[in-house]
This record gives sequence, C-alpha cells and structure tokens, in this order.
Amino acid sequence: MSLFHAIAAALAASAQAASPAPSYVIGGTAAQDCYEAARGSGAFHSDIQTCLAALEDMRLSIGDRAGTYVNLGILLRRRGATERAIDAYDRAIALRPDLAEAWLNRGAARFAVDDREAALADLNRALELDLAEPEVALVNRAAVLEAQGDVEAAYRDLTAALEIEPGYPPALEALERYEVRTADGGT
Repeated sequence: MSLFHAIAAALAASAQAASPAPSYVIGGTAAQDCYEAARGSGAFHSDIQTCLAALEDMRLSIGDRAGTYVNLGILLRRRGATERAIDAYDRAIALRPDLAEAWLNRGAARFAVDDREAALADLNRALELDLAEPEVALVNRAAVLEAQGDVEAAYRDLTAALEIEPGYPPALEALERYEVRTADGGT
C-alpha cells in the first residue's frame, strides 16, 4: 500500500490562537476513511472511531499506521483533546521518526498547550525532515518564536515562508502585525 502525504494550510494568524497545521496521510480502506475524516472540517465521534478501527487492522503497513495516528491526532485536536492528540502524534513518531508531518502537528499541539520549548524542538525537527510544505512549519514556528519574544526570528520565518510560497495567507496575515523600521527609525 503506498503512502501519500498532503498538508493542509494551517495556523490562525494570531500566535495566541495558533492551531495545529494539519498533515494528512492517505492509507487504504478504514485508514482511507480516517484520512477523509481528518481532511474534512468536522471531528465527529464517529470519525475518531473510524480512525481507531483502522488502527486495529493488523494489515496496515507501518507507514499507513503512522499516518493514521497523525490523522487521529488531527481529529482529536479539533475536538479539543489536545493531550490525546499529542499522544497520537507520539505514536506516529515512534513508528516513523522520519514522518515530518507528525513532528509538525505535534509541535503545533504542544504550542497550543503552552509547551513552547517542546513545540519549537518539534517544529525544528519537522523542518529538518522532508516536509511537503515547509511554509506551514515556518509559520507555526514563527508563532512560537513570537510568543517567546523573539520577534526578529519570527519575522524571518514568516518572510522565509513567503519565499517558499508567495502569497501564503497565514504568513501574510501574521506579517500584518509587524512594522519594520529602518536603522534611522523610518518605516
């Protein structure tokens, strides 16, 4: 069974309201249904049950199992069960430490529970790996850096995100909060 990765655009513009940047992984059968549920905008109890049922399928490849844990984490996060989502991302990372999207989502979830240092470490790791859309991780990392008071580094991440994906809405929205001054005090 092959594994496809797709990242959804993420992160609210505000660092205080930052949400995880979902990363979806397509599997097969129940895993496919879990992916579709995570890709949607809801997070119904039945969607979570679909993902849990997929994880009971012993035929799932390690990659598909890891991806299904990521998708489960997305659904749990939407329901406000952030700690349970982090547990799901932990399981994905244990299975596939190279799955950048698991690190990205866990970093965003950790930021949501104000674990900034761990969030920053996870987002840095996501950016070291083969991330499908690094601009998503850069915007998430910018939110963490801004919350830590490192607005210059946050600004650099936001502009780097726009270099990768010009016009990327979350980066543009976040940059609206910045005013850049020249050395002589001008704007």
